[in-house]
Amino acid sequence: KKLIGNKPDRKINEALSALAKAEKCNPNNIEIYNLYSKIYADYLKQDEVALKYTSIWLMLAPYDASAHHSLFVIAWNKKDFARAERSIQKCIELNPTHAKYYFHFAEVCEHADQIDRAIEHYNKSISLNSHESRCYLHLRNIYTRLNKTNEAIAILKLRVNNNPNDAALAFQLGRL
Repeated sequence: KKLIGNKPDRKINEALSALAKAEKCNPNNIEIYNLYSKIYADYLKQDEVALKYTSIWLMLAPYDASAHHSLFVIAWNKKDFARAERSIQKCIELNPTHAKYYFHFAEVCEHADQIDRAIEHYNKSISLNSHESRCYLHLRNIYTRLNKTNEAIAILKLRVNNNPNDAALAFQLGRL
């Protein structure tokens, strides 16, 4: 975002030009491919091009969890859920204490209708980072769909207790 700034079109072209020059000077610099991937996936919404750069990044740094996370995001966007699951599992294998990876794995499980696994991984994400609001909301939604109102209320109360200034969750709690 720092690279792009307020004038996205011009700044994106400038960023891509700077990355092309950097790539010529140092084609093994993984940060170049990280930035290419982010620009093409996040700003230009060109997942195929982003995938090309993420693949190079993974060849250069197969043990970089961030590269696998980028692959996860691209696969998820393309609705390639099997690849998304493999990618996020690799992230967890490489960095088992990163809450965001468990959140995304729970999303994959929830999408596959593996609700018990989703609940387990949302809770794991919360145990690693109690300030991850999305986990609480996903759990609330699951419990509400399962007609487990007491569990839905309990998970939101836990979140409000962990962060009493979270107005969005306090509002959700009031809706149950």
